[in-house]
Amino acid sequence: MINELFSSINKQTIAFSGILIAFALTCFFLSKASKFLPKDQGREFAHDGKLSAGKPRGAGIIFILIFAVVSLLFAQLTTEIVAYIILVIIAMITGYLDDASKAPWGEYKKGFLDLLIAVAVAFTYISNNGTQVVFATTGYSPKFVDNNIVFGILTVLLVWVSINVTNCSDGVDGLSGTVSMISLATIYIMDFFLNSDEQFDYLILVFVVCILGYLWYNATPSKLMMGDAGSRSMGLFIALAVLKSGSPFMYFFMA
Repeated sequence: MINELFSSINKQTIAFSGILIAFALTCFFLSKASKFLPKDQGREFAHDGKLSAGKPRGAGIIFILIFAVVSLLFAQLTTEIVAYIILVIIAMITGYLDDASKAPWGEYKKGFLDLLIAVAVAFTYISNNGTQVVFATTGYSPKFVDNNIVFGILTVLLVWVSINVTNCSDGVDGLSGTVSMISLATIYIMDFFLNSDEQFDYLILVFVVCILGYLWYNATPSKLMMGDAGSRSMGLFIALAVLKSGSPFMYFFMA
């Protein structure tokens, strides 16, 4: 959007400004808005879960919203990219509602919502990119995947698994965010060599910087928890990033 308003300014300058703003806004709003977040009650299944009792949780709502706003303002938007941003927000909302709920949502309820999001991702991706898959390491393109139904089912599985394994990695301070940031940075580097979608690659940079802002603000001793609002959104975005690389099977090696 800003690229269109300030066409006379170098695009790289605008893009870099967006990245700096994303980091600054994440740190600022985490420090100012965390007091409004729900408080953790201490989870028995989490590492040192009882020690987290009383900490604000659901901080993912802050850095995911900042990611969305900065992306909408500074990225070169397409209908596909806007759809992905909306789906990431939806994943964040479902996670935050669980974070804010006095009684944790059941696994079936969350699993069904994940399924709906995964189906929407599959439909959006296939509509805009087709079903061709390439193995990044060999250049081999398997024929059995080049079918809307097969590709759709595999995409739904990828998104559903990515959301849940990323969510499961949350609970130890900094673990989920750090691992997700490394995975996304690795996918970004792969995209550089594959000449993948540059417009989506910019979203990867913005997303990584927002996670970095969260980790920077929340360095030991941690002050708050990202909750499902953050971890579920990160899992979805990792799946989107590896899909847009054109080599979704690389998820096994990079995430």
